[in-house]
Amino acid sequence: MTVPELRLIKSDDFGRLINLKSKIFHQHRLGSHVYRKIYDWGLCTNPYKREEFPIGFALESDRDIIGAVVLIPARYKIANKNMYACFEVDLMVEDKFRFHGLRLLNQVWHEKYFPLVISTTPNRVSFEIECRMGAKAVTFTNRKYLKILNYLKTAKLILKNFKSRNILAWTIANFKSVVDQKANKINTEEDFCVEEIIKFDDRFNLFYEESSENYDVMHIRDSRYLNWRYVHFPFGERKIFSILDKKHILRGYIVIQKEITKNNVKKANIIDLFTKKNDLNAMRRLARIAIEYSKDRKLDRIEIMPTNIFLEPILQELGFAKIDMEFPRCLYKCAIPEATKILENMHTWFISSGDGDNSINSALPYL
Repeated sequence: MTVPELRLIKSDDFGRLINLKSKIFHQHRLGSHVYRKIYDWGLCTNPYKREEFPIGFALESDRDIIGAVVLIPARYKIANKNMYACFEVDLMVEDKFRFHGLRLLNQVWHEKYFPLVISTTPNRVSFEIECRMGAKAVTFTNRKYLKILNYLKTAKLILKNFKSRNILAWTIANFKSVVDQKANKINTEEDFCVEEIIKFDDRFNLFYEESSENYDVMHIRDSRYLNWRYVHFPFGERKIFSILDKKHILRGYIVIQKEITKNNVKKANIIDLFTKKNDLNAMRRLARIAIEYSKDRKLDRIEIMPTNIFLEPILQELGFAKIDMEFPRCLYKCAIPEATKILENMHTWFISSGDGDNSINSALPYL
């Protein structure tokens, strides 16, 4: 067996990358046109694509791509500096070449092509390997919050699959959270005007500039990025709402993605919820919008990975249950030594599931 050649991914590799992905993940049913559109969206129309930065690495053997890792360009703010970054997605290697996957990860985590690398890791094995290669965890991504709306359907799932401890634990935790919510209900509502967003305009640039002062680590959330990430995403059903106060001042926005699981559970995934860090009333109202949206559409549950640690008490207040996961879903590594202490302080982070590839993959089963 010859040693595969390691090289940069080129745009004319997309067809072979799609074939590799279909072969490894057995996702033929969606069709190659789906993944072609996603690669075109994520890599070709990405506003932060630059010629000097790679879009990924491929392992080639006998003129066939047998492994690859794709890097989605990004632009991050760390303290008062803006820098280019990337999200590591689609790490895939054919079984007989699996050992060579470490060569791909080495390029991502050790070669310092980008000042900042972020990964949303799908399983514990990947998490442990990448941690050994120097990646560090965004610790608050080791949990998500869930609100069950259809208890009858959930009960049927438990009876159908009584070995599923997760569903039962979620249900018990959610029921307890709802009871606690009613016992400790706080009336701190503020009047807001709710608008559905079709396109992010210049108001969101100003809102980002004002709100970003509250966070030291976050993806630059100007209108160019938000339109590319949420409005122009080619698949799935997404709803975007903003809220304005009595003075018509923008106070935040929420992005809700409708999904369906393999058990036919219809859910709302809150993939972005952004306000100023201390604007609890705005957080509360946006979370209520998700609840109202889900009830109107008779969805079975709502899920969210907390975007920052200040949102969590609001979610619990509204009857969301905290679900602890086995490991954090987000990792990072920065090549700038002076940024280390800033990145280690989780109180300064804002990151949403919409920033990574999890929201992309979870949208696809709904097609």
